[in-house]
Amino acid sequence: MSPLDGIDRRTFLEGMAASLALAGLDGCTRRRPEKILPYADERPDGVPGEPHYYATSMVLGGYATGLLVKSYDGRPIKIEGHPGHPASLGGTGVFEQASLIQLYDPLRAGALTHRAIPTTWSQLAERFTAPRDDRGAGLRFLLEPTSSPLVGRLIEQVRERHPQARFAFTREWPSPARHYDFSRADVVLALDADFLGSGPFSLRYARDFAARRHIDRPSDAMNRLYAVDGVASVTGTMADHLLRRRSSEVGPIAASIAAELLRLRRTQVPAELVGVLQRFRGYESRFARVVAQDLHQAGASSLVLAGDRQPIAVQHLAHLLNQLLGSDGTTSWLADPALIRPPGSHTFAELISELAEVETLVILDGNPVYAAPADWELPRRISAVPESLYLGSYADETARQCHWHVPLSHYLESWGDARAYDGTVSLLQPLIEPLHGGRTLPDLLALFAGDSHPDGYRLLRHQWQTIDDETWHEALGRGLFANTALPRLAVPLDWTKTIETVAEIALPPDGLEVNYVPSPTVYDGRFANNPWLIELPQPLTKLSWGNAALLAPSTAARLGLRNEQRVQIAHHGRHLELPIQIVPTHADDAITLHLGWGRDGAEALARGVGANANLLRTSDQPHFSVGAKIRRLPGRLPLAREPGAQIQHDRPIALALSLAHYREDPSSTIEREPLPSLMPPSAAPADSPQWAMSIDLSLCTGCSACVVACQAENNILVVGARE
Repeated sequence: MSPLDGIDRRTFLEGMAASLALAGLDGCTRRRPEKILPYADERPDGVPGEPHYYATSMVLGGYATGLLVKSYDGRPIKIEGHPGHPASLGGTGVFEQASLIQLYDPLRAGALTHRAIPTTWSQLAERFTAPRDDRGAGLRFLLEPTSSPLVGRLIEQVRERHPQARFAFTREWPSPARHYDFSRADVVLALDADFLGSGPFSLRYARDFAARRHIDRPSDAMNRLYAVDGVASVTGTMADHLLRRRSSEVGPIAASIAAELLRLRRTQVPAELVGVLQRFRGYESRFARVVAQDLHQAGASSLVLAGDRQPIAVQHLAHLLNQLLGSDGTTSWLADPALIRPPGSHTFAELISELAEVETLVILDGNPVYAAPADWELPRRISAVPESLYLGSYADETARQCHWHVPLSHYLESWGDARAYDGTVSLLQPLIEPLHGGRTLPDLLALFAGDSHPDGYRLLRHQWQTIDDETWHEALGRGLFANTALPRLAVPLDWTKTIETVAEIALPPDGLEVNYVPSPTVYDGRFANNPWLIELPQPLTKLSWGNAALLAPSTAARLGLRNEQRVQIAHHGRHLELPIQIVPTHADDAITLHLGWGRDGAEALARGVGANANLLRTSDQPHFSVGAKIRRLPGRLPLAREPGAQIQHDRPIALALSLAHYREDPSSTIEREPLPSLMPPSAAPADSPQWAMSIDLSLCTGCSACVVACQAENNILVVGARE
């Protein structure tokens, strides 16, 4: 279905209700009775109508990002970055900026239900606080990754009460975690790693990276970025040198670079490793030689990183390259992961394998029925479980399969804690009473631990009971506990394991590769009912209100495809229909499908917009796989795209020159001919105040956070796909 035809007027107006709620109706809410503290303000009570900023955190992917939230008379109205938080350094991304309107979304779940019939917390507590005869043998919990110390303690309490219960997580744990310092890196190699556009520390990485590209005078130095991109990414557009290749080719390319670097540095390494790498000597040889030479010259001031989409063998290669260059411990280092892993925890796959024997399944947040790989057939498996409970924000696909549905509180309505990617303990404090009577993840865990009347503040304060009141109030006002980052680890390179994993790299087969990537606007689907994000033009494609099959121009030409052509993509015995969009920076012989679209829950704005790429994705190849087939179908599917072109057509709109050219002729940056204009000449005096804006594209990543921030600041309404 085309996004231009997917939403009727009634549904569109329902979605607009969030903007209207944000604009007014201040008298309809009241503050929570707990004491919350404004950021950097000694006066906890202010004059009515005077704004206050409160420090809190938003958690995504298990990691906390510190925020400052502007509040008028108990109503949060604007989100900014927390300048003192290591994950934001005062910046925000599109998800943080747009999360505000989701607080006021009238389509959020508003009633606790059992088999679709409204019920009460008392009835829920009566059912689940009692001890189980099986000591928890038939009880399973499924959570998203979490770094919350409070959640970790509550899981321990649940297991004390139900010793044989097991906890599974929807994503595996990195161990140890890799950290980077782009402010010290002169040469960077990104192997299918969109570190500027996604990830728990991308805001910090973008700031540190940009700091090395700011030029004030010809003698200043700049960093240099090489990128190997399997999908069109924000990081790829920022690269000084971009190699567009299928994601399945990144491993051989990295091995080729490693072979060249070994030749240059003459480092003593096991002969078996040399033999493994020599197999790829000459693969993309010109690129490999240039990159290896530049990395070699930079030495400890270089940095190599591999994206999470790549297999463990490529991760080991990146670690090996940093070791060879001497940058390990300088621009990159290891630390314990911030995400918790309780004893006896299961992976998602292990939970799936034993789901037939589970008596009670508790799903805490996320939407696994929608987001899980298709081959797991999760809707059928969950519906067969005798009893299931779901804590979620919406009556979505997972809620539909579960017997109990508990509305989830928004983070601006919740007490809690979480760690940033570097381990810094961050606090969540509510700015408003729950608008829909929601509950938090700690509330549900406390319930299963035997607490029938959990209180969020009490639970959190008990978690940090060893902290005195003065320190606690200071941390609450600042939104974090200072100096709690996890220490660096000294982990020597395991040559045996490195050789074994690198030996698994093989040249990919020929064929069309399909890539599955979280949407840059709706993520994994959790923001698919957020009108600001649905309408936000996506980076690179400028597409909104849906997704498309992204192809390189050469691939589209070979297949006889044009923009908006309706196609069918077949893979693993499954198929998906959606339109084509051609992207100049995309790798050849590859398709990118953004996840998060094609929702089928009760969220009116999200339902039926775009196509669900999870229907093609399998558990053994969740990120990319080769062998897809694409078939042209009759007709077009119009796309909602921001008008404009992706090239300048030889017009001097954005000036570009090399660093060498600038050093040779610094005045070249100010020479510019007047652009033609449709407007009459201005009658204003030449020395009168003028408005102008310039953007340094060496620094701007094109993330579009400023677009959402402007929409939030000025309460600009969305207009819909057709407009």
